[in-house]
Amino acid sequence: MAINSVLNVGVQGLVQSQSNINRAAGDVADAARTFVQDNSQATKPVETELATGTVEETPFTGEANLPQDLVEPLVEIKSEQLVFEASAKLVEVGDKTLGSLLDVTA
Repeated sequence: MAINSVLNVGVQGLVQSQSNINRAAGDVADAARTFVQDNSQATKPVETELATGTVEETPFTGEANLPQDLVEPLVEIKSEQLVFEASAKLVEVGDKTLGSLLDVTA
């Protein structure tokens, strides 16, 4: 029965990791939505009057105002990806072990 519990732990890790990835992806989407709403007026080119009296247009890229709210969820997504891969490997090893035990007993 120990193989069964290994498989269960692996599957639980997959499910929990997927849930955490979905939540972090939602946080990324919320941060991006907030960023776009906050900067909707600033997406137009910025006009700067030079000392010579000419006007220069500089496109707004928004790079200086990227939300810091993105960092934590993106790190969490990467972290949960590693947890997911480890859980998948655990299921794979448990499956191979179970297969080997069945081959030996057959």
